Amino acid sequence: MIDRNEVLESLNRLMLVTRAYDIRGTIPDDLNEKDALVLSLALGHYVKQNEDNFTVLCGMDNRTSSFGIANALCCGFAAHGISVTNLGIMPTPSLYYHSFVSNFNKKTLGIMITASHNPPEYNGFKILFDSKILDGSALREIIDGYKEHLLNSVQISKQNNDYIQYILNETKLNHIKDCKIKKILWDCNNGATANIIHEIIQNLPTENDIINCGKDMLSQPDPTNAANINRVQKLVSNYDLAFCFDGDGDRLVVITKDGEVLRGDRILLILAKYFAKTIKGRTIVVDIKTSNLIISELEKIGFNVIIYKTGHSFIKKMMLETNALLGGEVSGHLFFQFSNAVNVYIPYDDAILAACYVLKFLLSDEDCFLASLEGIPRSFTKYDIKIKCKKDLQNKVIEEFVKVLKTHKIPFIDVDGIKYQGEDGWWLVRPSNTEDMMIICIESPTLDGYTKHSDFIKDILQNMNLKINDKEIDYT
Repeated sequence: MIDRNEVLESLNRLMLVTRAYDIRGTIPDDLNEKDALVLSLALGHYVKQNEDNFTVLCGMDNRTSSFGIANALCCGFAAHGISVTNLGIMPTPSLYYHSFVSNFNKKTLGIMITASHNPPEYNGFKILFDSKILDGSALREIIDGYKEHLLNSVQISKQNNDYIQYILNETKLNHIKDCKIKKILWDCNNGATANIIHEIIQNLPTENDIINCGKDMLSQPDPTNAANINRVQKLVSNYDLAFCFDGDGDRLVVITKDGEVLRGDRILLILAKYFAKTIKGRTIVVDIKTSNLIISELEKIGFNVIIYKTGHSFIKKMMLETNALLGGEVSGHLFFQFSNAVNVYIPYDDAILAACYVLKFLLSDEDCFLASLEGIPRSFTKYDIKIKCKKDLQNKVIEEFVKVLKTHKIPFIDVDGIKYQGEDGWWLVRPSNTEDMMIICIESPTLDGYTKHSDFIKDILQNMNLKINDKEIDYT
């Protein structure tokens, strides 16, 4: 039992860690089990006001803090007399499947306990209701509108098997015969994908090795992390491809036999080329950080490309509005569409499904797959240069860039931060949605172009006593 003052204290804490599209913070400093209980009280109050016939599903990644948080959530819902189905450890896409497809006849509140790619000391919540992701503004409204309640009941089950069958049904990977044997490396980053990947590979016509599938998340489960990439690059020469997942299985990095790193936008182009063999003229939604060269290639193969804000809930929202076939972010979120038993269109991100489609492309048409790799344009790039910057300063940084660009009459895009693009490349400066950081991306087809963009950005930041380090430029 917690009293009214403790509930109000937790609601205030939850407001502080509610980001643009989820709730996320360090454990226990920013977020603790009491906060999880209060969150479930608020969510229970919200759904009971809006719907009589609904179900609550809870999944989690394998951070040590996830188990206590899950128990606290269940207690909070019990206060409303709401039964919770605890799905246990699973990747986020598996929760999406159970929420959007297997429970299509009921409105579902789905909660994934995860901090995605953040280090193990973080945790948080991705929350959906009635086939929609609840973004930061929706979550703040729920927290604001909550008046306290009390506790009572819980159910437990584990249901990854249906999701695995869904993956195999969609990709038909288990139907491929007489293909040249390929050797695949799967890096689970000690996250929630390990059990599912173990099951999936039993059905594949490939030789497979899995690494980093321990019970506890011991290091930062981010496939774009340089140390994690370097670890796989030391092994990948013995394999045809490596698939690397984040902690909750909704982000993917692919590494080729030669050690080349394919981030989200390049993987999206491969997927688009695979689907373009049978589907033409559809829309693809990409985030603001996507390479201009990739966008140009997508348009060349017949897709209408929409550029939108970075963040999985924003991409899903735009996909829903445009009935898009695919979506993608540089960070490795790859988006598909569920079409459930009543043919309701629901966009969602699934790194496991993306990996299986990439593998299907390789196994079913190797020549075309290799040509698609060679056809990916190369450039001088640096993604996600991070600068520590408090929230109250971030808007001032953006305002300063706007002022300089307007003074020099340089056109820019302000969908998400500030983006310049021209024939000499592009750059982006935007606030992080999950950390007290400014994020900078720079790309140019030439080294001189890259240096020009970098120097321009550095000059503006130095006037605000901020510095960037972009010495290690990638040519990808």
